[in-house]
Amino acid sequence: MIMWAGWAEVGLPTAEQIRKAAEKRASGGEPKLGAEARQESRKKRRDSMRLKLIEGLKKSCSELYHGERNIVLSDEEVENLREAVCGGLMGQELRDANNLLVRGLYRGTQELGWQLNPPCMVRILSMEASAISSRSQALCQEYNTLNKRFYEDLGNISTPTRLQNDISLAAGQLLFSLIMHSGCLSNMVVLQLPEAIRSGAHVHGDRVWLECRNRSSKAGTVESETDSEQEDIGTQAPLKYEVAAGRPDRRVFPVPVTALLLMRYFKRYGRQWPKESVRNLIGNYLRHLDPTVTISRSPHKRVIEISRAKAAVLLPGVLRTYAETARLAPPISSVNMARLVTGTHWRMTDEEELEADDIKAVEHDQIAKKTVCRNLRESLSRLKALLRQPNVSGKQEAMRVRAGLRDFLNEYVDLHPLIEMLAHWAIHLLAHGNKGGKPLAPSSTLDYVEKVSKALLPLASELACPEELTGEQWEALYEAALENSSAAKPPVAARLGYFHRFLEQAFDYSEAEVEGTAGYGDVDAAIITPTEYIQAYELLSKGREDDLSRLCAAALVLGYRCGLRRTEALGLTLKDFVGFDTNLERVELLVQRNGFRGLKSFSATRRLPLWVLLTKEELILIRALRERRKAQSSGDLKKPLFDLPAGTERHLVERMVMMPVTQTLRHVTGDQNARFHHLRHSFASLTLLRMLEFEPLQIIPQVYRTATIQSSHPCANAVMWRKAGCSDTLSAVSVLSAWLGHSSPSVTMQTYVHSADWALFQRLSDSHEVAFTQAMQSNITGMSLGATEKHNQRRKIIKPTASVVLNSLVSAWPRDHCYKLAAKPRSEPAVDFNPFHGHTQKIHYRAPYQIERLLTEKSDLSNLTDEDYSRVAKIMGFSECSILRIHNNAVYLATLTYKGRGRAKGQERSRFFTTNERTRKPLEDKDQKKGDPQLPYFIAPPRKRVVRRYAKRFFDALIAWHASDLPMASKAISEQLRAAQRVKSGVRHRKESRKLNQIALYKAIGIWSWIRIQVKVPIGHATTDQELKRHYSQRFKLEAKWISVERVVNREGRYDGLYGSWFPEVQPPEELILDRGGKWGPTEHFEEALLFAAFSAGAYLLEPDQLQSASTPSDD
Repeated sequence: MIMWAGWAEVGLPTAEQIRKAAEKRASGGEPKLGAEARQESRKKRRDSMRLKLIEGLKKSCSELYHGERNIVLSDEEVENLREAVCGGLMGQELRDANNLLVRGLYRGTQELGWQLNPPCMVRILSMEASAISSRSQALCQEYNTLNKRFYEDLGNISTPTRLQNDISLAAGQLLFSLIMHSGCLSNMVVLQLPEAIRSGAHVHGDRVWLECRNRSSKAGTVESETDSEQEDIGTQAPLKYEVAAGRPDRRVFPVPVTALLLMRYFKRYGRQWPKESVRNLIGNYLRHLDPTVTISRSPHKRVIEISRAKAAVLLPGVLRTYAETARLAPPISSVNMARLVTGTHWRMTDEEELEADDIKAVEHDQIAKKTVCRNLRESLSRLKALLRQPNVSGKQEAMRVRAGLRDFLNEYVDLHPLIEMLAHWAIHLLAHGNKGGKPLAPSSTLDYVEKVSKALLPLASELACPEELTGEQWEALYEAALENSSAAKPPVAARLGYFHRFLEQAFDYSEAEVEGTAGYGDVDAAIITPTEYIQAYELLSKGREDDLSRLCAAALVLGYRCGLRRTEALGLTLKDFVGFDTNLERVELLVQRNGFRGLKSFSATRRLPLWVLLTKEELILIRALRERRKAQSSGDLKKPLFDLPAGTERHLVERMVMMPVTQTLRHVTGDQNARFHHLRHSFASLTLLRMLEFEPLQIIPQVYRTATIQSSHPCANAVMWRKAGCSDTLSAVSVLSAWLGHSSPSVTMQTYVHSADWALFQRLSDSHEVAFTQAMQSNITGMSLGATEKHNQRRKIIKPTASVVLNSLVSAWPRDHCYKLAAKPRSEPAVDFNPFHGHTQKIHYRAPYQIERLLTEKSDLSNLTDEDYSRVAKIMGFSECSILRIHNNAVYLATLTYKGRGRAKGQERSRFFTTNERTRKPLEDKDQKKGDPQLPYFIAPPRKRVVRRYAKRFFDALIAWHASDLPMASKAISEQLRAAQRVKSGVRHRKESRKLNQIALYKAIGIWSWIRIQVKVPIGHATTDQELKRHYSQRFKLEAKWISVERVVNREGRYDGLYGSWFPEVQPPEELILDRGGKWGPTEHFEEALLFAAFSAGAYLLEPDQLQSASTPSDD
């Protein structure tokens, strides 16, 4: 019996390989003792476990063992298999056997099409090993001695004079405190501190921090404070500063005693810094503390070493590791941190709002284009050539390149969507740059475009309709692109990530995460604060009682409280909620693979304790929504939780649910880059704070512990790690990693946790809170003893401590040397914001069809009521008047008929509909596997992807034309519909005015280069063909080769006149031409795309009088 190779790839050798290895070990000679014997015993137990797993697979399901394709197993069968494989095992053998089975089953779902749900991984919530040893105890004693001398020196009367006269000594004292008290335990971070101090502190409310960056400039330069030599930092506008500086490598929150030293340093020396190295500065300060001490060659490393030993006593392992490691837990931006610790966000100025909207400035209006460019590689080469210009430097040259790219977009018609997206992205990179906000040079932009185009070009066929792709489809596309790429994966993945961030913001495409972009500098770090979450929840759930509102609020809750990815939330089924049907108190959410979405890895299968992670109100919302969906699906628990009425495409469900959530997040945060995925980062960051607390909400910022907000936290009256069943905080990161579905805690800390800097500050602040004597307070503030006493009396300070003294001096920070947000903070969002209408301005081309389908499914079309219109309006986000207008227009269009030649009276055929037994079936009886069916009053949408792409393009153009020129657009669309025929290619009008309107419609939808003119003149007409072509070429500004002349019999004088009669025709690209060779001859997909676009636009845009006013045109 041959075992499937996939089992070996996940770590399960064959039985023969296991036996041979055992025989080889047995023939080793002398018996083994001690550690070798224990190791041999572990290997035997492992072999026994593997053999049991193999036998279990053979007996329970031999098809799995052999690796047959398309195996289907129910959840009960999978559980029986797991019992057969793991039954009787304990401890590590149980964990290893279960996880081997899970990995193999997951690999089979990916490679062999197995249809089953792998069980959850078994995790060991390992306790962090203690870092305390005999050596660390000696180092702690040395730490205590140095710390005692530091505070004695702080209260020494003679010390202030020496510090004021010696900048090096003051700098050494500040660095010493940053290491000893504020957790700067990484050598790299310590070396970045001088530059951070010289750049200025960030002061927001009563919080202060330093931002360390790895800059090329050296910190060994003395800076002057004169205006000519030193730039004044002063007050910074938030968004401008964030764009200019980006996110820091490490944020340091100084504890109160260190913050007081920092304040004093800025008051005395501003942003000057001595020229000595960090090593010499700390060495000089150590000699100041103890002149008899022997200084090592690297005194700063010695201070770091003894501080690490003390941190092992004071801090949990996760925070100690964070403090000792430079590139861990990437910090959020300065503006985001100010929002988090102050509880408010800043109102942008008009100029900043314009800058924030620049990325949205992607022109979608159709422009008359001249040249057809249908070859994908040819158009890509042209795009690269525009960027590959020698000797391009400076703003003016970059502007010329951007202008050339815009001309490229305007000149060529029929560009593939991939080329259009790349061109718009290149324009954005040249104007705004990537993450840092600095515009890129054309050569750098070319590198970005080349890497992305090379990865995506083989998959261009999948991008024919990018607006219809779901987030999961985007992720699968990028995964395939990375697998096929021959270049190094990380750079390509990073640029694909940048590319998709642009698509999300500029085109509102579905969010997607690109695997391999999780480098420290590439993490999309952002936190939604608790106040912002509450505001978003209220905007989405309050004031509306429809399904769409409930779905959006539930998506927000599952993202923020449970850390679900976008695709994980949208793919949830009703049966994934465990305990709701039996009214259990401890309900859980099972995140697993199903038919609506896959999972990113086998470790993503997990159980989430909703009774721990959700508030009572949120749990009621989820329970009520599930019960409602269960009733709507007739008790079928395999139906998705996030769903709109039957037949709605998944990408439309995703857009209708997720777009209001994203728009609301951007509104409440003021950050136009806010995304649904930021909810997952927020869950990881804020839950870590809860898992490190010893009292409820102990480490959460104070602004979120007020009486009004406290109740909005889950398990607000209990310690979260205790309620989750942990014994202490030592397993906090392991539990959080399991909840997030990560393969290891290191992934969680490296990518998703952005609050470690705040947690470290909170824990160290409690540990280093010391009582201040009057002498210490006088020395550190620069006030005399008498002034200090009066200051304490005015502030009613009875027992001065470091934090109390610091809070009393918040207003004393020197503004000239600190960053402070200039824009006005606001705590309440605008009351007129409507999250459900912000995204409906650009209507989807299938929306009118979907509205009519909703009416058809649940209502009697012959007797519609106001409740029917209201129900559909709530689901689709339209007004009831719009629903009524769309339905009435669709009914009227369905009544239009065409007599045709050779038909008797009463035998007219419908202009748009096929009428036979198959099409007359009720909607529920129609076969919908091949596509959306024809409705009683609405034609079926195109089925081919390329036709759908053009139908959307034409529909969007008609919407824009109607908005800019309502009378002309309304008239032309109405005439187009009243002259269209389902079985005849092309529309022909006799009247001159209607033909001109038809030309205007073709121009509006951007197909000017496809237009041809056919001229018909009687046989024997005096005007020559050359004269006719010259006349119409000058009239319509067309080349003579696009004008054809036909001499025909002059029936009823139709072609009289000096230049005969002319008719507009269209020559579409090859992909829009289909020759079926059937009864009706050649059929063009162009006419199918235009017909559906015009039908949808007419139903949505036109009023009944506009649609019915034009008389029925006669046909040629």
